[in-house]
Amino acid sequence: PMQLQIFCGTVKVLLDILFVSAFNMDVRGVAFAGVIANAIAGGLAFVILLKYQDAVRINFRKNQVDLAELKDILRIGIPTGVQSALYSLANVVITTAVNGFGEAATTGIAIANQFDGILYQISYAPSLAVAPYVAQNFGAGNLKRVKKTLSCAVLITTAFGATFGMLSAVFSKQLSSMMSSTPEVIAFSQQKMVIISSTYFICGIYEVMGGMLRGIGKPIPPTVATLLYMCVLRFVWVYVVFPLYPNLTFLYLVWPIGWILSIATLLIVYNRAMAKLQAQKISASGV
Repeated sequence: PMQLQIFCGTVKVLLDILFVSAFNMDVRGVAFAGVIANAIAGGLAFVILLKYQDAVRINFRKNQVDLAELKDILRIGIPTGVQSALYSLANVVITTAVNGFGEAATTGIAIANQFDGILYQISYAPSLAVAPYVAQNFGAGNLKRVKKTLSCAVLITTAFGATFGMLSAVFSKQLSSMMSSTPEVIAFSQQKMVIISSTYFICGIYEVMGGMLRGIGKPIPPTVATLLYMCVLRFVWVYVVFPLYPNLTFLYLVWPIGWILSIATLLIVYNRAMAKLQAQKISASGV
């Protein structure tokens, strides 16, 4: 997957240059480049799966739907997809509030979002490894290793997220200057990066908690937490609280506050779930 992503990204950059510079297609050229690059990467991934000789090989003659497996996939996949969609909806609400500060603010937050996106991937990466690893050990009944995974994953995401986040905050002016030469735009970009970049590791911890719960078969609590603290809270913050203190620094505080509340909620759910599982394991071993 990583090799395909690198290839897809390279193709997209080349097509961007071709469509925008050579064919003068502007935004449409960038859109076409993205669609074509993703189609190529998806096609190559499909070809690779056709050629595999192990369990993940696609064989049309042997294809059939396992209803029990399909139910489990949908039970975990749908809440995860809804959670991602809620993130996008919440960010639209924030962007709407920022737009009221003028074009410079809108451009500044767009620049900051580019670097925040990189930090999110760094902070989010450990949670991608947590979910399948926890699921395997949970299925094997190794709850001790499941618990150890949480502390290790939190340590990793905090170390990487905090380190790169602080670097992003410290050098926010230099990074923003790479994409704009307008002092006002740079200042707006810095304002967001200093607050969000330096605290993005908290988002990483929240994602790890979500991965832990999905790994032990509880995908609903992370989705509910996202709905409450990433969506509803931001609506309330933007339309009720923010008008009382119309300052972008105050607006951006909703990010770390939402992450902290989500972590607290998911930690309660996780501890209760693990205590119940441990009691069930002791009871079963006693029998």
